Amino acid sequence: QPSTAAMSNVILLSLWSLSIRVDGMMELPTSCIGQSDGHHWLKPLAGTEFPAIYQKCENGFMIIDIDLDRNVQSYFSSYDTWHYGIAGPTQMDGVTWEQWWLPNQQYLADAEGSSTDDYFRYIVSPECDVCDASLNTNNNPYSFSNTDEYG
Repeated sequence: QPSTAAMSNVILLSLWSLSIRVDGMMELPTSCIGQSDGHHWLKPLAGTEFPAIYQKCENGFMIIDIDLDRNVQSYFSSYDTWHYGIAGPTQMDGVTWEQWWLPNQQYLADAEGSSTDDYFRYIVSPECDVCDASLNTNNNPYSFSNTDEYG
């Protein structure tokens, strides 16, 4: 059974790979970059308002799965469910993906003057189980509408 659509259909690759100390005792990675495939505890942002999250890493990507760990909601600028399988930002939160996912938002704010080569990469994962770039194009019948022209 698919997870919440807005979350389960996206895999995230962060641009930086650091670790954050949690409660002064242990360090958790901030992304899946450099992590082995499988489930890991991650802490994408520092601060007590951002809990550690348990997510699956594959090929350096993090599969964002709200059904695996509800704490993932803390990493969005807003979060609302519209149907049992559809979620996204609240109606009045008109954000792009990079603004909605707070680790990206912080990176963009902190990276003023960074290289124009910096960008985020996403891969569709309909069942929250694989990280296959062909799901974005060859195996995605709707990929023609995922352009800057069509939004």
